[in-house]
Formats: sequence, C-alpha cells, structure tokens
Amino acid sequence: MKTFRLLFLLTAAIAMSGNVFSQTTSEMEEMVGAVNDETSLTATEDTPEVLTRLKHGFPEAVGDILFEFDAQTAHGETGSLGAEFDGTYFWTTSRGLVSPGGNQIFKWDINGNFIAAYNQGTTSAWGMRDLAWDGAFLYAGDDNGFYRIDPATGGVTTLFTQPFGGPAVIRALAWVPSEGMFYTGDFGNAFYKFFPDGSGMTMVPNPGVTAVYGMAYDEINDKIWIFDQSGPTNQTTTFFEWNYSANTLTGTTYLVPVLTGLTAQTAGGAFFTAGLVPGKWVLGGLIQGTALDMVFGLETGPPGVNDVGVTAITSPVSGPLTSSEQVTIEVFNYGMNSQSDIPVHFEFDSQVYTGTVAGPVAFGTTASYTFSQTIDLSGTGPFEITACTDLVGDEEPANDCETVIVQAVSGQILLMPESTGDRVMAFDPVTGDLIDPDFIPTNAYLSTPIQAILNHDGTGILVSDQVGDVVQEFDFSGNYVGVFAPAGGANPVEINNIRGICLKPNGHLLVSVGTGSPCVNQKTVVEYDLNGNFVGVFISGVDAFDVIYRQPTDDYLVADIENPDHIKRYDNAGNFIEIITSNVNFPEQLGIASNGNILAGCFSTPQGVHEYQTNGALVGIYDIITGNRGVYELPNQNILTTNGTGVYEIDRNNALISTKVSGIQGRFISLVNLGGSASISLDIKVFLEGPFNGSTMDPDLYGAGFLPLTQPYNAAPWNYTGTENVAAIPNPNVIDWVLIDLRDAADAASATPATTVARQACFLLADGSIVGLDGSSLPEFGITIANNLFAVIWHRNHLAVMSANPLPEAGGVYSYDFSTSSAQVYGGVLGYEELAPGIWGMMGGDGDSDGQVGNPDKVDVWTVDAGNAGYLFGDFNLDGQANNPDKVEVWEPNSGSGSQVPN
Repeated sequence: MKTFRLLFLLTAAIAMSGNVFSQTTSEMEEMVGAVNDETSLTATEDTPEVLTRLKHGFPEAVGDILFEFDAQTAHGETGSLGAEFDGTYFWTTSRGLVSPGGNQIFKWDINGNFIAAYNQGTTSAWGMRDLAWDGAFLYAGDDNGFYRIDPATGGVTTLFTQPFGGPAVIRALAWVPSEGMFYTGDFGNAFYKFFPDGSGMTMVPNPGVTAVYGMAYDEINDKIWIFDQSGPTNQTTTFFEWNYSANTLTGTTYLVPVLTGLTAQTAGGAFFTAGLVPGKWVLGGLIQGTALDMVFGLETGPPGVNDVGVTAITSPVSGPLTSSEQVTIEVFNYGMNSQSDIPVHFEFDSQVYTGTVAGPVAFGTTASYTFSQTIDLSGTGPFEITACTDLVGDEEPANDCETVIVQAVSGQILLMPESTGDRVMAFDPVTGDLIDPDFIPTNAYLSTPIQAILNHDGTGILVSDQVGDVVQEFDFSGNYVGVFAPAGGANPVEINNIRGICLKPNGHLLVSVGTGSPCVNQKTVVEYDLNGNFVGVFISGVDAFDVIYRQPTDDYLVADIENPDHIKRYDNAGNFIEIITSNVNFPEQLGIASNGNILAGCFSTPQGVHEYQTNGALVGIYDIITGNRGVYELPNQNILTTNGTGVYEIDRNNALISTKVSGIQGRFISLVNLGGSASISLDIKVFLEGPFNGSTMDPDLYGAGFLPLTQPYNAAPWNYTGTENVAAIPNPNVIDWVLIDLRDAADAASATPATTVARQACFLLADGSIVGLDGSSLPEFGITIANNLFAVIWHRNHLAVMSANPLPEAGGVYSYDFSTSSAQVYGGVLGYEELAPGIWGMMGGDGDSDGQVGNPDKVDVWTVDAGNAGYLFGDFNLDGQANNPDKVEVWEPNSGSGSQVPN
C-alpha cells in the first residue's frame, strides 16, 4: 500500500464469495418465524416518550437504533427486499414466496402499521429490489426493467427494459436530485448511474464494497449510504458512507447490531431522512431476518458542535523528492460551529511540526493548509507522515488524523498490470527483476487491467481496464485519480472490451477495442484527446489487441486477432498500408527490439515470442514459455515475457534465464519514466549534409561498426558531462550521435548559452529524426518552460543550428522540422544549406568544432585523418573514411561559412 487511511477502519471478515452465498441462501429460502402480534413501531428505550406521529425513545448516541418494526407478519410474505420512506409512509417490496408469482409492494404508516399491498406486475422471479424516492414517485428495478410507482395508487409504470447497457440487475438504488440521475449497485460489481428513462447509462467503479444490497441518498451531506452485507459475523450488516462525486468511501461506517428477536440478518434496501424523527438524521433500511423481516432506523446526526479533522495530506506525493519538501493538508469541519485558528501539527522522523489554520472554516467545508517548515525527503524512503488537528474541545478525536507513506521515485521503470490481484507491478528496466509488487495496489477500480503507460504530461499512470471498459488514472503513489477515458465515466456504447493503449505524438490516447454489445465501435482503435474526450475511430476493421507507435517511421502497428490473425501497419492518419505478417495466432502485446525488429507475444499456437524483421520475415519463435501476452526487450537483448502464470526472462536461444514472478496473471510490459524525467518530449527532424543521399542519409558508420557506444561530446568545445551509453547501437538506421541543447528564452536572439535548461546526447536516424537511447522513442527532458523553448543541434563536424522559432507544443511533445526551409534556422542561409530541392540541412566541414568552416579544419583535422578509417572528425561525409571526397565535396564548398547559434 502506498497510502494508509486510519479513520473508521473496518476489516470485513466476509469474502465476496461468502457474501454472494449469503444473498443466495437468504433470498431463496423461506424465512418462516414465530408470529409477532405487535405491529406498531417498537421504541428502544425502557420508558419511551410517546409522540403524536411516532413512538420513540430518543437515544442520544450517533449509531444507536432509533426504531424497528416487524415488516412481515401483517402481510405474511417472507421474502422482503427493498425499503423507502417518502416523508409520510414507509414502503417495502417482497417477492412472492408464499404466493408464487405475486411480487408485492407494501405500504406502512409512520408507526409501522400495515396499510396496503400492491402487485408489482412484473415477471421477474425476484421482483423489485431496493426502492428510491424523488419527492413525487417511488422507483425500483429488477433484472427485467426499471419502474416508477405512484404512491397514491400503487400503480406501476415501466420506464425501460433490458438490455440496460449496464448492470445485470438493478439492485441497490438511490436518487441524486442534483444530477437528476439514479445510482445503482449489485453485490461487488461495478456501480452505474443513469437518467430515469435509462439514457446516460455510465459505469462507476465500485469504491471497495463487496456485498451491496441497498443505497440511500443523504441530502444533508450530499453523500450516498451503501447498505452492505459486511461485518464481524454474517449476522451483521454495515452502512458505508460514499462520496459519490469523488468515488471514495469517506471512512464513516455504521455497524447494524442484530435487531430484537432475530438470530441472523441480511441487508436489504435502505433509506435516509431528516424528517422522520424531530432533530435527528435517520439512516435505515430493511433487514432480511431470521425469524422476521424488519424495518429499522438508526441515528447518524446531526453532528456535534465542535469537530474538525485532517482528511488528506495532499503534498508531498511519491515522485522526485527533495531535501526541502513542504507538507500540505486538508482540514474538514464536521461540526456545526464555524472554526478559526485551528491548531494543527504533523509528525515526521520523530519530529513534530506545528501550524495554525486561520479559517474561518464553516460547517461541511474544507480548508487547505501548507506548513511553513520543510522536511528532507532526498533519500530513497519510504517516508511516513502523520498530520492531525488539535482543536480544544473537539468532540470526535477519532477523525483528527491522517497518515500517508510516500516514496522517492524517478527515472525509468517497467510497469506490468496483473489480473490475479488487479494491481500494477514494477520491474527494474535493466535486469527485469521485480522491485515493487504493489506499485498500484489491489483496488476496487481495476477489473482485469491490461496495460499501464505514462499519461501525456508525465504526471501520472494510465491503466486500460478490459472488464471495466475504461482507462483509469493513478498518481505515482498508486492513489486513484479517476477515470481518464471516456471522460465522464464508462460508456459501453462507446468502448467495450479494451486492451492495449498508446499515446500519439500529440499526446492523444489510442485505445484498442474488441468485440462486445452494445458497443458501436467494435473492432477498432479509437482516439481520445488530452482531457479524455472521444475524438473518433482512428483505425477501423481490426480486432485490435495492441497498438504501438513507431517514431522513426511515423507509423502504427496493430496486433489484429480477427481470424486470420495479422500484424498490420498504418500511417500516421490511421490509413492501412500493409500486412506485416500473417504468421501469428492471437498476438497480444507488440514491441520493438533494439535492432528495429518487431516482437509479438503470441497467446495461441504457434505460441511464444515471435520476432520479425520490418518486412515481415520471421527471425525466430521463442517458445520456452507459452501462452504469451506481454513482451519487452531488456538492454542485454534478452526478452521479458508474461503469460497466465508469471513473468519470465528468456533469450534468443530459446532458453529460460529466470522466473521473475510466478503465480500471477501477467499482462503487458511498458517502459515509463517517472517524475520529472518525463516532463516533455522532443520530436525533431534535421539532416546532415555529409551523409545525405538526396532524400535520406546513409548509415555507413553503423554498417562499418565505427559508432561509439558512449556519447562523444564530453570534450571541448561542448564539455558535456552526460553519461549516455548503450550496450549496442540500438537501430541500424543510426547515423551518428548528436547533442541537443534546449534554451528557454523570450525570443531567438536572446537564447544564449545562459538560457540553456537541459542538454542530452541522442541518436540521429537516416530519416532525420532524433531519438533516445532505445533507438526509437522520443527524447525526454525533465524541465519546465517559463518563456519559449528553442533547440540547438550540435554535431561533431557540422555547423550547429538553432530553431528560428519557438518549438510548438502539443500534449507535452515539442515538435520542430529543421529541414523544410532556411527560415527554420536562426540566421537563415548563413551557415545552412539546401541539400536537395526543398530539403535543407546542416553544413559539413567544421572538423575542429569551433563554429567555422575554415583552413584549420582542412590542415589540422582532415590532413591528419586523411587515409585512415574509423570514427574520425575529418570524415565530413561520415562514410568511415577520411579522403578526398570529404575535402572536395564538403569542406571546399562550405569554407568561410559559420554557425549562427547565439553565444
């Protein structure tokens, strides 16, 4: 766990399977018990005070039972389910156990006296479940439809029928007037919300409850109470308070004791009212009991007068941490009195730091407060921080404190969801070893997660959820942020049965969509914008299990499991180009090897990791592990792969090197950069004159094996101290190393070396693209831009250039093409050359790298290197030889030219 919540901690002793069994046996058996002749509402005090409308003894403690009454004897049915209070009458529903087929609605007065019975008129075996009240009508659902009930006549109107496009059965039910929508839950399944006519059906992830039977909207606190079959024994039931707008349980729970005369009880419907007992907030519901079904109410408020507490520690969070971190907390006022000058403190490393929240903080509101003191979190952690309020006279100390644990994380990491525990695990990107089994812990928001990637601005993690039909978002501490796509929550009409995901260069999210009703975008890859809004279908006609972007070729590969199965290639607009190969069966994750080959984890025969050249030629099938899902090449050229039993490292000799994890269902493996290292990405294109062949550049240095494995810019005049190095050159299209210099300035003229904010050595490919050390991905920089971003491109024997214009940004990606015009370069044609009609590039011949092409480059560099082969500064055309073409074709035409980069 990354975060610990200490308020109202309740450990459920009943697993989901046990709860479902309780529901099944409770609802199927006839609950026949002793007859109780008392049908009036029974007070819980020994000396009850008799009121005009209610017999009630006014217990004073929150959580006490206020009343209970027999909801079975008067009508004789034993299968009660739903409950509601409409401000004047109680209502319950019951299936026809005594009278088969006679599902009923029952009406009771304020004292629990039976008034009337109405036939539901439904064909459902169970009939209506929970009830909800909107101020005019009652509502209920079953496994066949959704209904409105007229309280004056008991008449039932069908509002919509199956298929709902949502839950299998509408069980628990609550009406939220501010949204004009109903919320429903069913056991431990996902929740849904919808409009009365069934439109807008949207999945809401289950917040962590396992046996949901009833719901009730609390209009006082704008929360929903969930009535759940949880507790220390299966004779008890529990209410959970749910902040539906944030989709989090608040931590407030009420355990319902065994009611009078019962030996066992199961949860049913629920209701909330502030108008039943004067001065009391009443949370109640129906108990499916042995020997009687009963309606009850317990007290939940109003709250005390003076009661505040810390509800969250919002900063720091796991990520890049420093030696001077500030702590920010949120303080909530639970009490009726407005509070000012609230004393607070936090504890860290055996030290106590104090502060004061000035306020005023009104009842039911939250104030954010940042302590002036800082703490040192520059180590590796984990770090535990506890923050509390210290209000004198606080009436509820149990809700004063909150504790979090944060972890220093940065750099690269491999993330892999696993669907046994519905969590995300983290692995070392170099060795493939497990480093954190609970990077995103098991939670209620994931249901068969498939892939975890960095979001577009590098601030969080996106996880595709195959069963939930959403892309969820988490922070680096593993805390749930919310549904990223579709914006507004699950929309099974829009996407269903989703699998692999990837980002486009502009930051938009692509989602692989399979088959499944009622989705209208089956067998496609769909696109979402930076806010999770649906853009449209990007690729159609594919039963896509994965989609990946290849930056060097600016195209997309799709694993298509439509029979016959293929790996297909599409252009940057989603248009079909070609079938790479058909020699696959159920390809799941796709990956790119360091040599540019395509890797595919194939689930079905021929199972294993398949490797193909870019033209589709089969290199090999590595099937020492079968039923493959995820695939990733490690820096040592071994392959990390997953299947339904674990995570494994294999080599290309088809040998199992090691088992990283066993006993879990592994999914896709993704390399991500955490924290500041993923702030921005660069998509830059530039050509060098020397190796230019008329349209691209020749990778002769790679072919001759002359390219160094360590960046060459660690000497004057660059004096770059970066440690970039590789075990092998990752792409056969690598031309050479280049050095990128990023400058943050108001305009190009003022972008001097003093404005440099980052430098990085990268690889230049034959098509002019600049890539990271893996040979394919965009270079990433952990910086924040205050003004405008300008890029300088340095090469060891070509004149450096700088962008004449600020680099435009989209989705965290800064893009710039130097090759289209001399106007793209600061200084224009001075120091820049048209290599072919409409294609411009960097001038060669600057052998001593002083920014000028002159006599010293010929005499002191070329002459010395002439006649030799290798990685030479005098090799101006980068063919691996220093000879006459370097002097005649490159140096002589450019002599007298100079770089215009500001210095």
